[in-house]
Amino acid sequence: ERLLTITDINAGKIATDNYGNIYVADVIKKEIRKYTYKGQMVKRIRLQEAPICLAVSPDNLLYAGFGRIDRPEGGSIQIYTLDGRFVKKINGFGQPIAIAFASNGNIYVVDSNNYNVKVYDPDFNLLNTWGGYGLENGRFINPFSIAINEAAGEVYVMDRGNLTTDPIGYQTYAWRVQVFDLNGTWLRSFASYGLNEEGKVHTASGLSLDSDGNIYIPD
Repeated sequence: ERLLTITDINAGKIATDNYGNIYVADVIKKEIRKYTYKGQMVKRIRLQEAPICLAVSPDNLLYAGFGRIDRPEGGSIQIYTLDGRFVKKINGFGQPIAIAFASNGNIYVVDSNNYNVKVYDPDFNLLNTWGGYGLENGRFINPFSIAINEAAGEVYVMDRGNLTTDPIGYQTYAWRVQVFDLNGTWLRSFASYGLNEEGKVHTASGLSLDSDGNIYIPD
């Protein structure tokens, strides 16, 4: 059942906060728009460039990732209060394409240009890095989205790193979900390539979890 439609926006990434507010990146106007759960726009956060990811932390801060591999400092993550006040900027990324948070405040960042996942403490001290380029288990071709299931002790990363054959006989890189423990040890993968087939993925655009640990993949 459709509950809400937001129009008149060039929508990119989306995030929600604990109050039900919705944050949408407008990739053309280079801004983040804040809406109530009823779809009323209440805030515009003007930016110099369009963010490639959005996430809201458990302590109610808005994180926006920016990918600029053409600059010496690379991509960055900028942090804002929920009313749009700038807090700080962290450099040193390639393409911070997805962000997730653990309950202890640790921050998991998918850096797609470096083909890895970086884990930071709440002060952005680097704790761990895993991944690297490749088709092997635990490596990535195009990591794109991340979610954490702390009850299961697992991290899910959507990656276009499953080399397969399409229906007309060409080899193609298909999406897969790689599952790691919270320390980055590879556990398993799932999802296979398919078009209009139950349970299979053709063109994934992310993944998310609900409170019961169910996984949702828009395709």
